[in-house]
Amino acid sequence: MDFLATAAEVLKNEKSLVNSTEWADDWKEYYVVFADLIAFAHRCMISTGITLNNIIRFHRAVNDALDGLDDVIKYQFTDACYILTKDSKMALIVASNIANECLLHNHIRMQTGIHTMFYHMVVPKIVISKGNVLMLKNNDSISSMKKITGISSKELLAGEGIVKAYYLEKKTTGGLVSVDKDYIHEFKKHGSKKYGYSTKKVKTNSLYKAWCKDTTNKILAHDGVNDIPWLVLQPRQKRKGSLVTESENTFKEKVKLFNRIWRQNFTEHMAEKTSTETLKHYGGGVSHLCELLQLYTNAGPRSWDLIDLNNVIEDI
Repeated sequence: MDFLATAAEVLKNEKSLVNSTEWADDWKEYYVVFADLIAFAHRCMISTGITLNNIIRFHRAVNDALDGLDDVIKYQFTDACYILTKDSKMALIVASNIANECLLHNHIRMQTGIHTMFYHMVVPKIVISKGNVLMLKNNDSISSMKKITGISSKELLAGEGIVKAYYLEKKTTGGLVSVDKDYIHEFKKHGSKKYGYSTKKVKTNSLYKAWCKDTTNKILAHDGVNDIPWLVLQPRQKRKGSLVTESENTFKEKVKLFNRIWRQNFTEHMAEKTSTETLKHYGGGVSHLCELLQLYTNAGPRSWDLIDLNNVIEDI
């Protein structure tokens, strides 16, 4: 069929005519969690094995992070995913769970691998924003409606919430969970409880509470976003009850691993001349870790060199 005849058919079937008023009820406000692996394109050029390893582990991490969580909608892509929820606590849990699951996979890779490098690591940038999203119900009763002919409700993803999250991701770095500064107060209202059943004061819990009580939003703030101290939170959190913080011993192991990952990032850059676009994540990761340890040790603002940082971690 030639071009003009095809155009006439599209016009006749009203496939190119969109009446926005028919879609009014499909726009809903959601918290949008966007997770995107860093340096994935570079890894694709190195090895198909590394590429596959990163993709599969990332997909498994996301699935495990969402296991048992209700009222979330997932859109999974090759090296990124969007998670939608109407609840701020659920958004915080989803983001923290994904970060923790990826760290778990990196921990296992370092334990079992030989000559583990940074490009073996699964390190996402994670952001949380909020805004309207076009959400079509996915059921057979509406599949015959003329307005959605030729459109898959599983694949259509649009709205200001998606765009805001995409651009917010440009303001953060790998390994962090960052929140739009306009909505950070909505996440700080969700409290935590101490690890296990110990009655003694637990520093990780105190750190998280200090972050929650910071009404000025200066703690873990940078570039128009605020970071969530997810390293002090346990993996696989659930919606019910308070968030659970790590024990001091587990927190120590997590920050040692986090520190090692970013040291490898720097070493790999120097040895293989990786792009400065990837190297910038080293600065963001180490900066976040330094501020986190300042809060943990109650040392206050100070300068840290790399030897100081190692010593502080060992003293936890």
